[in-house]
Amino acid sequence: MPANLKKRVRGVSDTTRVILPRGEPSLDDRALQTLTVAAEAMCRVGLTYHSEDHGGINRSVDPYGLVFRQGRWYVTGFCHLRQAMRSFRLDRISDVQLLDTAFQRPPDFDAADFLTESLQSWGGTHEVSLLLHTDRESAAAVLSFHASCAEGLEQRDDGILLNTQTDSFE
Repeated sequence: MPANLKKRVRGVSDTTRVILPRGEPSLDDRALQTLTVAAEAMCRVGLTYHSEDHGGINRSVDPYGLVFRQGRWYVTGFCHLRQAMRSFRLDRISDVQLLDTAFQRPPDFDAADFLTESLQSWGGTHEVSLLLHTDRESAAAVLSFHASCAEGLEQRDDGILLNTQTDSFE
């Protein structure tokens, strides 16, 4: 890294702080750090994933990348239990351990794109409607991170009605 770039990065690091709301307490405060190291080193991890329906399930995952989206961290990668690509919320993960198995990330893999597609395919379990007191263009610009939301915009006399689904009212 050129010295000038190092100086600029250090300057940003020394003077900038991001304080984000924490949606849910993490089960394992070291999960983000361990998964970041594993994704960078292309090293498989063992972890326990907790769901409301099944409790904790041990999994072996090749972590291809991490994404921060809408107040939550996600890891995307190949799940050996399911033999398929999956995304996992970090606040539902515990007991992350580096394993002695290397993997190759698919060329041109984009963790954010994969997460967006997988979230859209899940759909939500709760239908919600929100009245937005704004115009269609402003609403579409703010909701552009989630294409399926922009499709659910309906013009009304008193604003824009957003019809969508969610898996959590939070």
